[in-house]
Amino acid sequence: MPVILPTVQFTASSYTVTEGDSVTITVTLSSPSTQMVTVGYTVQVNDNGILGAETGTIEFHPGETTKSATFIIQDDTCCQGNGTALVVLDNPMGATLGSPSSMTITVLDNDICP
Repeated sequence: MPVILPTVQFTASSYTVTEGDSVTITVTLSSPSTQMVTVGYTVQVNDNGILGAETGTIEFHPGETTKSATFIIQDDTCCQGNGTALVVLDNPMGATLGSPSSMTITVLDNDICP
C-alpha cells in the first residue's frame, strides 16, 4: 500500500505589515506525521531593502502540524513607497507541497514623504 504524505502549506497567501514591525507567518501540515518533516523557504525581495533576502528550513517533529516564523521588518527614513516580498516553500522532505506554497508580504512605508 502506498504511503500518503501530508501536505505542507501556508495558512494565508498574503500578509501586510508596517515598516519597523514584525510579521509572523504560519505553515501547517495537513495531518500529523510519525516522522520528522522539513520544508525549505526562500524570501525573495524587491529593491527597497526593508526585508532582507534569506533562506531557511522549517522542521515539524512527529505529531506537530503547525509552525510559525517571524520576520522583522527594518525601519528606515526613506520615502520609497510600499514594498513586497515573496516567501516560497520548497524542497519538502516527508511531505508534499500544498496550496498556498507561496505568499506575499506587503510592507507599508511609514515615512512622511515631501
